[in-house]
Amino acid sequence: GTPVKFETTTTSYTALCFDSNINQGMVFALMSTGTGMVRSFVVDPTDNSISFPASKNTFATGSPGHITACFDTTNNVGIVAYAKSTTAYARWVKAEVSSSQTL
Repeated sequence: GTPVKFETTTTSYTALCFDSNINQGMVFALMSTGTGMVRSFVVDPTDNSISFPASKNTFATGSPGHITACFDTTNNVGIVAYAKSTTAYARWVKAEVSSSQTL
């Protein structure tokens, strides 16, 4: 397939989750600006191409650390866990993609 960029600035860590029932997912990334961002994506089943129909959203500020993501199939939400470097505590955020592919 053809590579697709989800972000034009430098990222340090990325994680993603995917809902195979609707061919949509979310990519989470830690930005060089010290924020965590999330962006939804859609996979076209006819050619397996990936598109990013909506703009990115911020899920964390204040230099979040390592991240991991999973998809909760019971509640149809993406969950990202990350370390908050300023407090040393783990945190998590849930994100849901609407029918218009926005978060």
